[in-house]
Amino acid sequence: MEAREAETVRQGMRLVRIDEVARILAVSKRTVWRLIDRGELPRAGMVRPARCFLGDVQAYLERLRGDSAGGERGCGA
Repeated sequence: MEAREAETVRQGMRLVRIDEVARILAVSKRTVWRLIDRGELPRAGMVRPARCFLGDVQAYLERLRGDSAGGERGCGA
């Protein structure tokens, strides 16, 4: 594994607090908890305080970008 790839893996494994996730996603902490409860955003085990892997947050953002680029999702869609 090259150094750049190893750094990317390390970044993805970094744990971020719920308030940090909320800031990254530009949503409230309550919304982050809803995403976790619905299974849309995985929680990193049962660590306390609750945290998520940065890689999972980034993957969630990529899925959102993919959904928004895939077509209209408004009323009646």
